[in-house]
Amino acid sequence: MNYRIEPYQLKYIEQCLALFDCNCPTYFAFNERDDYRQFLQTRPPHYHLYFQDDSLVAAYGLMIDCHAQCSRIQWIMVRADMAGSGVGRMMMNTAVDVSICNQLTRIEIAASQHSAPFFERFSAKQIDYVENGWGPDMHKIDMVISL
Repeated sequence: MNYRIEPYQLKYIEQCLALFDCNCPTYFAFNERDDYRQFLQTRPPHYHLYFQDDSLVAAYGLMIDCHAQCSRIQWIMVRADMAGSGVGRMMMNTAVDVSICNQLTRIEIAASQHSAPFFERFSAKQIDYVENGWGPDMHKIDMVISL
């Protein structure tokens, strides 16, 4: 499939929040919505949106920290009906490629017990676990991909 990829702009905040909402409570806790809104209101320059036609189907950020020699995946999500379409793999492959091009040694990911299996497909390993870390019955799993 072909996707139009655009950097995040404030005009897309409602579409991003709708994308977040369709991922609750499967991948995100409802109480995280305000955190996501605040993140979007900062106009993060490293956040990218994937559109199919004019519909937002996926989003993710990759924060690069050259000093720490790592990157961090932020707020990665795919519209529920697009699961298995390859857009998640595309975002992860881009994250790996960008991190390698920047000579980084690892990618850090904060996942839940529901999203961790997706990241494991890219060799992510669990390094920490916090029960109910994102909210009730939503456990926080810190993961790392070594490059």
